[in-house]
Amino acid sequence: AIRGKVYDVTGYLAKHPGGAAILLQYGGRDATEVATAAHRVSTLAAQLMKERCIGRLAASSQEGAETRSTGAPSSLGDFDDVHSALAS
Repeated sequence: AIRGKVYDVTGYLAKHPGGAAILLQYGGRDATEVATAAHRVSTLAAQLMKERCIGRLAASSQEGAETRSTGAPSSLGDFDDVHSALAS
């Protein structure tokens, strides 16, 4: 998540100029600090992120975070499982 927004970057992993590893490293985690440092003033990055935004983080009384979907499937699944699948 970056600034409270959740992104699906699966289709962009091979195209990311910084490599897929950094995206996978921060999958399911808050990447605000590292993403803003890398993309300070980039309209291209902003447009690409806008296209891939699938929801916003919502406060939760349960452990972890939930998302409110913006048209994406209602369940985002377990990010650790997704990370493991993509890494293999």
